[in-house]
Amino acid sequence: MQQNEYQVSFFDYLYDRGGYKRTDHFAEAVASALYISRSGAYKKIRAISKLSFDESMQVCKHFGISLDQYLDSFGMEKSSYAFQSDDIVKPISSYLQWAKNILAHSEAMDRFRDEYKVYSFSDEVPVFHLLPFHHLLSFKLFVWNRSTWNIQEYGDKYDFNHFDRDSELKATVADINDHFISYESIDVWGRDFLTATLNQLRYYTKLGAFTRPEDPMLILADIRKMINHLRVTAKAGAKMRYGSRETHAKMDIYLNYTHTNPELIYIESGKHRIVYSSYLSPNYLRTTDERICTYTSTWMEKAIEQSSLISKVGEVERENTFNLLMGILDDVEEKLRYYVK
Repeated sequence: MQQNEYQVSFFDYLYDRGGYKRTDHFAEAVASALYISRSGAYKKIRAISKLSFDESMQVCKHFGISLDQYLDSFGMEKSSYAFQSDDIVKPISSYLQWAKNILAHSEAMDRFRDEYKVYSFSDEVPVFHLLPFHHLLSFKLFVWNRSTWNIQEYGDKYDFNHFDRDSELKATVADINDHFISYESIDVWGRDFLTATLNQLRYYTKLGAFTRPEDPMLILADIRKMINHLRVTAKAGAKMRYGSRETHAKMDIYLNYTHTNPELIYIESGKHRIVYSSYLSPNYLRTTDERICTYTSTWMEKAIEQSSLISKVGEVERENTFNLLMGILDDVEEKLRYYVK
């Protein structure tokens, strides 16, 4: 392949991986990446003008891919795996930034909606199920900040007002939730998916991290609301807004006993595939590397094969599962009352 053919194939790869429907939209994105005119971008795309190495790196950064991924399209098996995490590239500086990040990634996938399939595997409460429950969500944000982000302005004490007084944050969370209920998905849960959150609640209660004695119970009450909502969701086999019985996109829920993983999201639409893997929660590493996508797809299929469907069907196991979770919450509530007196 000649040098200019590599350049053409490079832009063809970007166009294909980006899911663009129109060439002019793609040219505008290239122009934005290189700070040139759209006509200048067309010359680069068609290899009329040469693309420098620095420019190729600018384009890769703008489109969120690496040269390794392009080289891998030629079957170069020794190329490295390409991962990226937003918090590593640009550290999170506010809860709002975290929410906007999730919304941006969610909306970016809409261009693949024609054959959209979203698979989620989690041994913890999946982040999208936290969204309508603000005391619970604000607590998880506090935990993630203490363990990972270290945003100084939020301090070491839990303060619900950091969430409750931020109207833009709440509006963004609502937008994420609206997007979540709009597409079909398959959830695979580990049976102990509440364990981590309940352990965190017990730990910070014992530590005295709550300035208001009622906060642990408000958080626990939200967990109870969430479990009841998930029970209704599982019975319907469809997503709903909390507090409404109107069904939206289909949702299959499986209960798994054999596989373990903090959280893994696999998305496919035709030949477009992407993996989000939990990394130092709540961060995700994401990749479109074909080898990892194929490996993840096979792993997901095996996990589903060894799981029990509890949405719409499987009533006995579904009710046993949610009754067990409610019993666990009862035990935790009794223990927490000892610490919040």
